Amino acid sequence: MAWNSIFGSNFPTEPASLVKAAGFKLEQERKADETEDEDIAEIELLPASKLVKLKIKAELASKCGGQILQNYPSDSRAVAKNMWLRFSIIETTVSLPYEIRWVVKNHGGEAREARDFGHTATGKDVQWEHTKYRGSHTMTCELYRNGVLLARTKHTVNIK
Repeated sequence: MAWNSIFGSNFPTEPASLVKAAGFKLEQERKADETEDEDIAEIELLPASKLVKLKIKAELASKCGGQILQNYPSDSRAVAKNMWLRFSIIETTVSLPYEIRWVVKNHGGEAREARDFGHTATGKDVQWEHTKYRGSHTMTCELYRNGVLLARTKHTVNIK
């Protein structure tokens, strides 16, 4: 009984078997799960038909604004340094108007040495980027409306 004043009413007043203690623990977990399920049930999720699609492509060129030489699929073979990539949206289910945000993240030793970890550009339908540093880098395209993120996709670029 003295233990109840320290640990509360859930502390047994007499020795309990391991099975009884385990049963009590399972009952407590079940009650907690039910409470959590009730909380989750209150969250409104978008129906599957409202899910958005966003696809971008990268095309390789020898100079910025130059003639496209070939497509560059995400995370494909490494391209040479000093080439240019033209990124553009090829498909989205997000209706206009929206703001486009391009986010470059540079990785690898050369980018670290140059302290060039990436940058952001907004408002452009097409984004040109230079293959400057050896390593694996990413271009993320995000679509916003009124400051709310509507869609995001990422393209990986490998540079040798």
